Amino acid sequence: MRLNVTLFGSILMAWSGLASALSLTEALERASQHDPAVGESRSRFAAESEESQQEYSELRPHVSINSQANYSYSDSQFAFGSAQDHYPSWSAYLEVRQALLRLDWSARKDRAKVYDSLATRHAKDSERDFVVRVASRYLNTLLAREAVEESRSEVKSVQESLKATRQRFDVGLVPGTDLKEAMARADLAKARLVSAQAELEDQQDALDEVTGTPGDAPNLMRDDAVLPATQPLDVESWARLARENGTATQSALLDLELARTELESRRAEVLPEIDLVAQAGRNESTEYILGQRQDDAQISLQLSIPIYAGGLGQSRIRQAQAKVDEAEFRLLQVERAAERDVRKLHRSVNTARAEAQAYSRALESAIAAQKATQAGYDAGSRTITDVLDAARRVVQARRNRNASRYSTLINLLTLHAEAGLLTAQVVSDLDYLFETP
Repeated sequence: MRLNVTLFGSILMAWSGLASALSLTEALERASQHDPAVGESRSRFAAESEESQQEYSELRPHVSINSQANYSYSDSQFAFGSAQDHYPSWSAYLEVRQALLRLDWSARKDRAKVYDSLATRHAKDSERDFVVRVASRYLNTLLAREAVEESRSEVKSVQESLKATRQRFDVGLVPGTDLKEAMARADLAKARLVSAQAELEDQQDALDEVTGTPGDAPNLMRDDAVLPATQPLDVESWARLARENGTATQSALLDLELARTELESRRAEVLPEIDLVAQAGRNESTEYILGQRQDDAQISLQLSIPIYAGGLGQSRIRQAQAKVDEAEFRLLQVERAAERDVRKLHRSVNTARAEAQAYSRALESAIAAQKATQAGYDAGSRTITDVLDAARRVVQARRNRNASRYSTLINLLTLHAEAGLLTAQVVSDLDYLFETP
């Protein structure tokens, strides 16, 4: 069966050469061509699709050839003498067997359909995991990149303050404690920059691993980007979607259907079976003095009625029934867990979005406070510690805003995935948030 529902194919976009910046959609497109997990998913789908063919094979004719070659030696003693004979012989038969009666035929057909559905479901799950994984690495790389930019700005600001403080110290306008405080803040800012650069390299390596294009940096998020809200807005709609269409609940439902067909097959194993069998062959032993060549053919109906097999059949039925019960409880558990997870993700998206808006306003206030503090320092009413603290608050506010914005997007994509709604269009619709090179 051909897998025609795939995110990998639907996100393909035209691109040539190696760009210096990647959009989110371009990162997904390149990862779909380079990431080994994509090939692994396709191979797993091909393997799982064969399960249905194996079920159908039990309903089709079975053809076999049985042959045998012998070399015989005999030494016989009789009342009137003895005899020794040695001769070759062989036989070959063609057998065609067709099942006429199996009381689990409908179960086998249903099980074959379930296997196809499971293969498709697992492929979709892998694709959605792929999109979330690549998007998360893309956004985490962006967050690390902006952290480096913030650290560089902090280093520059602190060094400028250190330079101004040293000049004032040289002319006796500030005490030595102010100079030492400025030097300590400069060293700490440099240390934070080194740490941020190391984190960026780690995140960039993780992104390069899946895209196969080392060094291509993601586009930065626009400063005025308006984060998308959850659609639909209410959490009850998301909970219903998770119960009806969520990846986990759909897989658990298919597992239950599979267990039920297995139970039906186990019950059929203790019931009569009828096969149509046709045979044709030759038995050749003409090199023996009393040998012969015999050709024969026959067609027959074979009835098999299980009587007793040490209790094996009934034990298998009880085992299959227990697995059905297990699958039913598992489905109930998964539905409740999916609803809980979706509710939590919905809250996380809205919380992070609200935090991003609040931190944006806090950033504006921190920038205004920094300017006022600098002016007070220039006028002699504020200390260098006040200036450095104000600069630090600006950096921290910007980091908090960025972390909340990227957390909103990651949680939003995960929410769509858990509800079974993640598509290439959902990802492409986020490109407007980022700067274009």
